[in-house]
Amino acid sequence: MASDPLELLEEPTLARVAQRIVDEAQATAGAPAALYVGDLDGRSLRRVTGDDGLPDQLESTQLIGPEIPASHAAALALAMPQGATVLPLTLRGRALSVLVFSGPPTGDVGALVARSAAALELAERYTDLLASARRHRACSAAAELQQDLMPPRIARLEGADIACSILPAYDVGGDWIDHCAMAGGGWLGVADAVGKGPQASAISAIALGAYRATRRGGGDLADAAQSIHAALLALDVPDIFMSAVLASWDGPSSTLTWLRCGHPAPMVWHADRGLRELEGGDGPVLGLERLDPPSQAASATIAPDELVVLVSDGVLERTAPGGEPFGEDGLRLALAGMHAPSAIAAASAVLQGVATTCDGPLRDDASVVVLAPV
Repeated sequence: MASDPLELLEEPTLARVAQRIVDEAQATAGAPAALYVGDLDGRSLRRVTGDDGLPDQLESTQLIGPEIPASHAAALALAMPQGATVLPLTLRGRALSVLVFSGPPTGDVGALVARSAAALELAERYTDLLASARRHRACSAAAELQQDLMPPRIARLEGADIACSILPAYDVGGDWIDHCAMAGGGWLGVADAVGKGPQASAISAIALGAYRATRRGGGDLADAAQSIHAALLALDVPDIFMSAVLASWDGPSSTLTWLRCGHPAPMVWHADRGLRELEGGDGPVLGLERLDPPSQAASATIAPDELVVLVSDGVLERTAPGGEPFGEDGLRLALAGMHAPSAIAAASAVLQGVATTCDGPLRDDASVVVLAPV
């Protein structure tokens, strides 16, 4: 195995990086192997390359989009033939792929796993090989753009873990979610553009660009709201607008600060106290000339055993076969079912609840961002 993951990127054809990793894994482990990646909707893993004797697909409990928590390795092993070994290629607490061996490795694969994780993360910027394997059907143009703009689904800010995703993965495309680590904490947010399809996706892309540009330029949340508002007005398209929750996190003080722009309020969940909305920071939707964006943010201290939950309308308005909405009651039920509260467990529980409330397709994006103090 190459001593440095960057050496793998010297492959003349980067689409062969995955095959090279599998070849070296088999040589080191002394057992047949295959490389798998998570599907965009987070319900299965699909083989990229490797031994044909291993399954083409592995069913999974709800993942965080295509990202695989290391804690899922044991569950994935249950879907494999007896004796198989599953090793997530983990980098900074998240795995974008797993190596599966048909039997226990006889050689030391620890260094191989660590280097392969970094190499594949870098290679994704140069080839569509892994991205194609994650898609079991074609994305709409709007959904493809949405996927390209997504941040990592699993991350850590100073003093907090983050988990986030959007369903459905292959269609709609009007929501965005975002987070960014910064000194002492970071930013996070969720937003929903009016409408669906390509126009909503284009509105979201412009708004997200304004949000990130403000953050990178040293602005605050009020500046970000104003920038999004101005960017949407500059499109000069009648009656387009966006709802959003824009937030920042201060790790040392465990403080969440937010602006609510015509969007469902940020919520806090506790195992004993249940679910409650955070009050304040309210203002209208962004992008309508007759309305001014909010400028007075609100703040709250988040306890170590609490979770901050941001969702879009697509979560709360998902309807069961009888017509009843998922709503806050659905959120409470999903979160109460966690075995051990965490950002990953909460986001997974909400996504699972939304996906299984009804067998029909989602008619709107269902977005969730969970922050857990650590």
